[in-house]
Amino acid sequence: MPEDPESEQPAVDDVIIWHLEDRDDLDVYRVTKGSTVLGEFTGRSIGSAVFHAAVEHTEPGRAVWLKDDLRFRRLNPKEPVD
Repeated sequence: MPEDPESEQPAVDDVIIWHLEDRDDLDVYRVTKGSTVLGEFTGRSIGSAVFHAAVEHTEPGRAVWLKDDLRFRRLNPKEPVD
């Protein structure tokens, strides 16, 4: 039976990009891993700088997630299991 991507949730070792709010017509994104804040960015969209900062701190086999107002979304593909 195929997995339901809507039910998948981040693990403690995954990196999460949190969309926090709009400030002066710019979005605010905070990148975290567990309880550690890795950086905070502002821009009109998630942008490559935010994604690059998240990927830079992602360990092999771990995921990068985006948390917006509605749900968690996995941003990188799941690695195949051998």
